[in-house]
Amino acid sequence: MKTYETWEVIKALSENPKQEFAIITPSCSGNVLMRRGELVWKDANTRVQISDVVLRYKWQLVRTPVTWQEAIQAWLDGKTIRCNMESGQDFELKPFEDGNTPIFNMCWLKKGVWFIGDADE
Repeated sequence: MKTYETWEVIKALSENPKQEFAIITPSCSGNVLMRRGELVWKDANTRVQISDVVLRYKWQLVRTPVTWQEAIQAWLDGKTIRCNMESGQDFELKPFEDGNTPIFNMCWLKKGVWFIGDADE
């Protein structure tokens, strides 16, 4: 999964405030998101104070599951989708290309956890 710098997190959240990011810096924890135009710590609901320490944090995007219907629509709209199964079998479907039509297994639809975007985001 892609690692982000603090400035990239701020930029991404300003462009898409529905996202959430988690700290992956060792010995630190916390998630940030945008609320009412402000960068806040999710659990404390307090503003993030930008400091030299916070600027050194590394982050990852928190993936939000979607319904299989949303995932398939996103795939039809040209986005990559992922499905994670309880068995540990995960798969990724790249955007639709002519002649590249996958067969969707009913088990995937019923038991899979679906995400929009590839693993590197």
